Amino acid sequence: MTKTPLTIDFVADLVCPWCYVGWRHLQLALEQRPDVVPAITWRPFQLDPSTPAEGRDRAAHLAAKFPDKARLDEVHDRLADMASAAGLDMKLREVAKIPNTMDAHRLLLWARASGDAALMTTLLFRAYWTELRDIGDVEVLADVAAQAGLNREGMLEWLKSGEGADLVTREYEMAARMGVTGVPFFIFGGRLAVSGAERPEGLVLAIDKALELAAA
Repeated sequence: MTKTPLTIDFVADLVCPWCYVGWRHLQLALEQRPDVVPAITWRPFQLDPSTPAEGRDRAAHLAAKFPDKARLDEVHDRLADMASAAGLDMKLREVAKIPNTMDAHRLLLWARASGDAALMTTLLFRAYWTELRDIGDVEVLADVAAQAGLNREGMLEWLKSGEGADLVTREYEMAARMGVTGVPFFIFGGRLAVSGAERPEGLVLAIDKALELAAA
């Protein structure tokens, strides 16, 4: 079978539930195209860069955003159905805090540079949405790094240093200049953009179209 390379930029924030679903949908889509060799690049996006270091109460935030509780329940139900269909266990109603994701993005960019970003992405999404861990806490992030096979104490020291924050900020600003206002956001082959947690079959079509454009 001939293997075809394809670059995929995945712009997302870890506290965005649609991003976790979108990440899983991308994996399922790629399983349907085993001839494609994906080069996936994590691109950081912060839904709210002003989130304080200690995080925000998620229930209060959602109550302010969705004053109509019935509407919020509808969104949660739709998300839960999509997550379940994708094989994810998302505890949407149990997440207590919205953390500032700067440090988590720093860890992902470190993993991106070392070639382990896909595993780290999955572990961080799972830690927040399934294991209900505070991914704004560097101790938790060091634990996740250890799950990925990295040296926990070394990663904890690096996380405490603050190194890499400027890169996260630059990439976030670059996404904003590109017109990205919501996530997840996919860019296939550097030319074809898809916004939102598109279902796997839709992403398969996007992959095929991107390959057509590259071959033209």
